[in-house]
Amino acid sequence: MMYADFILLFALPLVVLEFILLFKRNDPIKSVLAGVLSLGVILIALSAPLMHSLSRHGMLVFNPKDSLLMIGTLPIEMYILVGCMSLFTGLLLYFLRPRIHPKTFPSRWIKFGGMAVFVVLALLGYIMGRENSTTHMGGIILWFSVIMYLGWFFAGSLVWRTRNMFLTAVVISTTYFSIVDGLAISRAYWSVNPTYVTSITVFGLPIERILFYLTLNLVLCQGLELFWYINRKKGLFAPRVIEEKE
Repeated sequence: MMYADFILLFALPLVVLEFILLFKRNDPIKSVLAGVLSLGVILIALSAPLMHSLSRHGMLVFNPKDSLLMIGTLPIEMYILVGCMSLFTGLLLYFLRPRIHPKTFPSRWIKFGGMAVFVVLALLGYIMGRENSTTHMGGIILWFSVIMYLGWFFAGSLVWRTRNMFLTAVVISTTYFSIVDGLAISRAYWSVNPTYVTSITVFGLPIERILFYLTLNLVLCQGLELFWYINRKKGLFAPRVIEEKE
């Protein structure tokens, strides 16, 4: 089984099921899919430098024989994996999020406090990147902090208002794709260079890999909340709200 077949085997059925559920709902499907697909493409573009950096510096080692196509040192399957995860997480967040968000916004300290946290995390990631055993983790944290800092200014209050459902979608997706990642490593599709990771593992999977999926999902969901909020402001979700009131 090729690496691409392995990814599609575990990801495609879930995404298809979500699409079926989506089309059974009386929702503006074009608007929903526009957000999920657009943010999925953006996430792939944003995560590509991180994945290439990890691969180029030997932190991730891939087996070219099991890949359909290698783009430099990175297999195209990594893009497929991020794309499938984006679809799964995005639709899951949509199903979980409330139909009508609370009208009140959190204190402005939520926005600026969150931005301050990401500045601290960025500095921590930079420092960690200077030590071999924490290089992998530091690179992920630095990338995540910069992206989240930029997005939190606009979407931080939106995320905070629906944080329980937001985190539920992130945790479910991160857990599932971490398990898939662990299976891929066990089948030798690729491996993690032990020189650049800590000794912390969760069920045998390096914590850096769980952190990778966690950060990608957080970035994706934050962007989706902003996209859907803008669409609600334009009235694209009005038909669903009107029917619920009747």
